[in-house]
Amino acid sequence: GTGPGGRITRADVEKAAAPHAGDGVDTSATREEPTRLRQAIASAMSLSAAIPQFSLERDVDVAALRAALEDRSPGGSSSVSLADAVGLATARAIAQHRVFLRSWRDGAFEIRASVNLGLAVAVEDGLIVPVLRDANALTLDGFSDARRDLQERTLAGKLKAAESSGAVFTISNLGPLGVDRFRALVNPPES
Repeated sequence: GTGPGGRITRADVEKAAAPHAGDGVDTSATREEPTRLRQAIASAMSLSAAIPQFSLERDVDVAALRAALEDRSPGGSSSVSLADAVGLATARAIAQHRVFLRSWRDGAFEIRASVNLGLAVAVEDGLIVPVLRDANALTLDGFSDARRDLQERTLAGKLKAAESSGAVFTISNLGPLGVDRFRALVNPPES
């Protein structure tokens, strides 16, 4: 303390409580309240931390798949993308391996009847996951058309609330951004 006999004064306490340069506190920072979308994202991703998560990876040669997609429309003008083919394959794999239709809720497994596939879409304020219903039952063209429609309406802010719930599994695609690998968080209550 700086008081008589080394006693601690009010000024000593106030000085100790004030932020110091270099202590990690930015005294020029401002506070920004999150939008409702960002609040919902933060809440869901915080819940995600409670879900046991692991990743399995495997490199796959998709040259034949790319060639088959190109052959569907010579010159490469087909609207069906590699991501559409992978998305449909994922939905069909989930239908064959029904363990992915389970989620843990209130002390028991809830088993979904349909393969509703979430498709992560980046928007200005965060990430929205529109849901492609019964995705495994679609044709490749049907999957592509439905995916494109959901993505366009999501980006335009025209997605209905019911169209962003009920997914059993979500696909995130960062390949167009040059990302080779990443580990997405599980979107609760998905498996």
